[in-house]
Amino acid sequence: MKPPALKPIPALCAAMLISAWLHAPVQAQDAEASDLDTLRKAARSALSDNSATDPHQQHDHHEDRAAHHKHEGHVEFFAMQACLLAVVLVLHTYTGMHIIRRGIIFCDLVLDQLAAFGVVAGIGLGIRYGSPLSYAMAMGATLVGCVLLAVIRPRNRLIPNEAVIGIMYGMALVACLLLADKLPTGGTDIKNTLVGSMSWVSWRLVGVTAGAYSLLLLFHYTVRKQIIGITESGADGKERTLWDFLFFLSQGIITILIVPVAGVLLAYGFMMIPAAIGIMITRRWRAGLLAGWSSGMAACLLGLWFSYRSNSPYGPSLVMAMGLLFLLVVTMRAVMHGHAPDERTAP
Repeated sequence: MKPPALKPIPALCAAMLISAWLHAPVQAQDAEASDLDTLRKAARSALSDNSATDPHQQHDHHEDRAAHHKHEGHVEFFAMQACLLAVVLVLHTYTGMHIIRRGIIFCDLVLDQLAAFGVVAGIGLGIRYGSPLSYAMAMGATLVGCVLLAVIRPRNRLIPNEAVIGIMYGMALVACLLLADKLPTGGTDIKNTLVGSMSWVSWRLVGVTAGAYSLLLLFHYTVRKQIIGITESGADGKERTLWDFLFFLSQGIITILIVPVAGVLLAYGFMMIPAAIGIMITRRWRAGLLAGWSSGMAACLLGLWFSYRSNSPYGPSLVMAMGLLFLLVVTMRAVMHGHAPDERTAP
């Protein structure tokens, strides 16, 4: 009979297989399908235009059809991105609440940067960015970070755990920069890992991501008592290291799924900002998750609209929108509760 802490591992392994085997091929298939659809639409448009008799009517008809197809494409792409955001923010907000309450704010950034290092290392070995092997390289580097985060917990009170995590992030970033410096396309590779590639978003990609995230949500729901208990009490028992590793492993799977699409900075924003908003509003887990998800979703939709209307970069627009909402909530909380006792010391 398996020990209780080992039972959730098959669900995590299944999520890893889904992310490595399905996520990357979907991107390539959708890119090819998009090109074929473009050619088919162009051919149908040409046939329709050739049937027109009046050159002026033909020109106007062609412009109207082009504008109609462009509008439809923008609406569908906006809908795909909104659905992906809705799926991603649920798990990111919940995991971020654990990270903030444990005081290990930069652990997600460490895993994000290690995933980026794995991708860049794969490019150095001739592995195409976004391929299944590229995902496998990212997962391998992330696994190393999961082990280190679970094992390394300083006993010296003068050295907080966050200091160790910050040093790990610095080392991962420097290693990534040193490796990219030796590659012909190193600058482009670093940029891709920072900002991602939202052109990969498709309905199939949304579906695959939702499937993997569902398995991860099932894992967190199954072991919620153990992980929440460690987060709230900070107890250090015999199984603490294993539970921490499983927690960071689930976080690492999230990382390899979202970093190639959203990039390191936006992935970190997804994890931290909505969770911080939820925790400021309430200390209850379910209410905080709902508040963080809904506020994060509203901010992301606003950032998505701004990116579309102003032709601004996708990732920075979303991070800025979430950051501004966070500052608004902080300001409102300071004004409304400036003279109220701290929740941690209130009776």
